[in-house]
Amino acid sequence: MGEFVAMSVLTVLFWLGISGVEPLKNVQISVPAAVTINQDVPLTCLYDLDHGESLYTVKWYLEGEEFYRYIPKEIPPIQTFTTMGVDVDISKSDEHKVMLRSVRHEQTGVYKCEVSADAPEFETDVVSAQMTVVEFTTNTPLIELAKTRYEVGERIRANCSFGPTRPAANITWFINNLQVKDQYVNEFPVFEDGTRGNWVKSSLEMDTDANSFRGGRLKLKCIASVYSIYKRASEMQIEEEKPRSASVLGSKDSSSSSSSSSGNQVGLNTSGNSKSPGVSDTSFRSSSHTLKASVQLLHSVNILFFVLPFLLLQFPSPLLHTVGQRQLLSPPLQRSSR
Repeated sequence: MGEFVAMSVLTVLFWLGISGVEPLKNVQISVPAAVTINQDVPLTCLYDLDHGESLYTVKWYLEGEEFYRYIPKEIPPIQTFTTMGVDVDISKSDEHKVMLRSVRHEQTGVYKCEVSADAPEFETDVVSAQMTVVEFTTNTPLIELAKTRYEVGERIRANCSFGPTRPAANITWFINNLQVKDQYVNEFPVFEDGTRGNWVKSSLEMDTDANSFRGGRLKLKCIASVYSIYKRASEMQIEEEKPRSASVLGSKDSSSSSSSSSGNQVGLNTSGNSKSPGVSDTSFRSSSHTLKASVQLLHSVNILFFVLPFLLLQFPSPLLHTVGQRQLLSPPLQRSSR
C-alpha cells in the first residue's frame, strides 16, 4: 500500500513537470529608482497564479524588515508594522500595490516583495529593487574663477561646489553648451555635513583655443544633478583678453623719431616720469609750435629793421622831410683828431 501511494505522488509530480504547471509565476516588482522627499510613492508587485490556485500571502520588506502584510483569508486582510518610519496608506493598498506616504530619507534602501501561493505547495517567490529618497537644497552651484578674462591659448581654472544633498550630487561642466571631457575635470572627496547632507566640489583646467571664444565670449556652465529628478545649473561669461596693440599703448600722432628715442615702445617712460604718453606728446607739440612762432616773429622784425630806411627814402613824410632826411643822408660826423 505504501509503495502504491509513493508511486502515485511521483506520477503526479512527473506529469506536473511535463505539463509545466506552476502555482506561482511571473513575479515582478515595480519600485522607482529615485523619488523626492515628502513624495507619496506607490510600490507594485505583480504575479500570476495558475488556474485553480489561490494566494496565501504578500509581504513587503525594507532592508529585511517587514512593514506590510496582505492575507486575503484574514479580516482585515492588511497588517502594517512600524519599520524605519514607513507610513502606509491602507486605503490605497491591496494585494498588488502598497502606497507609501510622505517618504523620508530613512526610507532609502532595498525593497522586497514576497509572494506565496496557498496550500498545498505554498510556493514562494521573492523579488527586490533599490529605491533612493532624494533630499535637495534650493541653492545653486557656486562657480569660482581665477579671473574673468583670458587670452587665446591661456588655461582656464575654475571650481564648482554644490550642496547639501542626499545622496551626493554629480557635477558636469559645459563650455559653450558642449560637455567637457573627463580628462579636464577633477572631483574632490565628498564632504558629509552631519545631518544636513553632502557637499561636492569639482575643478576644471582646460586650455583655450581659437574656437573657444564666440564673439569675444566663452560661456562656462556647471550643472549639479541627483539622478534624473533634480538638477540645478549656474553659468558665467568669460571675456576674451586680446593682446594690446601699439595704437592702444601709444599716441597715434607720435613720430617715428620720438618712438625710437623712447626705447621702440610707444608710451614707455624711461626717465621715471609718471606723466602719461598723451600728456607728454601734447606738451612737446605745444612748445614746438610756440618756438616756431617766436622764430618767425624775430625774423620779421629783422627784415622790417633793414627795409624801413629804404621805405622812408622812397616815401618821405612831411615831418621827416627836413629833419629825418637830413639825419639819414648826412654823412656821419668825423671826430677831430687832436
